[in-house]
Amino acid sequence: MKSSKVEIVLLVVVLVVTVAANQAPLAYGAKTEFAYWYPPIYPKSAGTFDGSVLELSENANVGGSVNATGAVIKIGDDVAKRQSVAILHFNTASYSIPPTAVIASAVIKIRRQAIGGINPFLSFGALNVDMRKPYFGTSALTPSDFQVTAGRAVVATFARTPVNGWYKAKLNATGRIYLNKRGPTQFRLYFKLGDNNNAVADFVGIYSGNAASALRPVLEIEYYVP
Repeated sequence: MKSSKVEIVLLVVVLVVTVAANQAPLAYGAKTEFAYWYPPIYPKSAGTFDGSVLELSENANVGGSVNATGAVIKIGDDVAKRQSVAILHFNTASYSIPPTAVIASAVIKIRRQAIGGINPFLSFGALNVDMRKPYFGTSALTPSDFQVTAGRAVVATFARTPVNGWYKAKLNATGRIYLNKRGPTQFRLYFKLGDNNNAVADFVGIYSGNAASALRPVLEIEYYVP
């Protein structure tokens, strides 16, 4: 009888430990029975390829001009009621993500520089994100990036309120699966409403990949290998 009681107690202990282990979060850089979690990576938008694209004219729905060199890019509209969208360019090639890796989380972070006119986060609806790999057109920013069909549409929406100056948008499952693990992925940021028809420049200015390193857009990626 005594031996049976001991065996029962040991069995309960094993079950408790097993449940606790399965519920505990996996540590980065730690190998478990189920997966190996790598440390997060933080590729920054490349200033050579990112920037903003301004619509050709109100209701044209095609790009007209680009800003590929500015340290600040605008998302919103201008006095001529033309929409302005942003293109961000993140390259994961140098991080050697294994091809079998699962992207558990990917968050785009952009730093606010200024608000012009009416805050578009309050009057233009959601700031949405489309993506395409490796590029919307060519690697260089071109007017057609404004209207090129996305590889995946509306994969994320930015929170309306920045935290310490940073707006964040978390990719959904569709976006995470589509993300290029060994090369460039471009993201197009645009407000749901193209313009508010008030003939005033209403926009949010964000720092681009041409800004100081600490201010550039960043893509925070967490991943593991099963």
